[in-house]
Amino acid sequence: MPASRGAAPSVPAWLVPAQAGLAAAHVVSGGPRLPVPDRAVAPVRVVGAVAVVTGLATAGVSAAGLGRDLTASPVPRDGAALRTRGAFARVRHPVYLGLLVASGGAVLARQRVTTLLAACGLAGLLHVKAGVEDRVLEERFGQEWRDYAARVPRLVPGLRWS
Repeated sequence: MPASRGAAPSVPAWLVPAQAGLAAAHVVSGGPRLPVPDRAVAPVRVVGAVAVVTGLATAGVSAAGLGRDLTASPVPRDGAALRTRGAFARVRHPVYLGLLVASGGAVLARQRVTTLLAACGLAGLLHVKAGVEDRVLEERFGQEWRDYAARVPRLVPGLRWS
């Protein structure tokens, strides 16, 4: 049961449009190539493509686990339950994890400086967004959230930095 249903928490309005822009920037054509040795170009691209598919699958399965409660905003819909099963039992933000894996894969697959910059920007933005979402969820779910956050890492299974 949620702890409180007070006023909506303050969420930076730029988060969602910036995320969309950084995602789109991953496919900007042109720009300088990353320094990858000629013999490694093809294998690195294959690894990157696999990471893109794996990351998008992780994000998609995790998003599907949210069902109708999925939003682009870090603020959950009214009446949404705290998800703690499936991918959410391994990390608190599995959609973001999937997006980060796909983003890193895009860097390897495209081998462009522009893609690397977009990936770095997306990583920073998702770090901020996950922090905002954590605060919102704590406000919404109180002790239930604190107990969940104490046992489940933010983004990387087995890595406890938050």
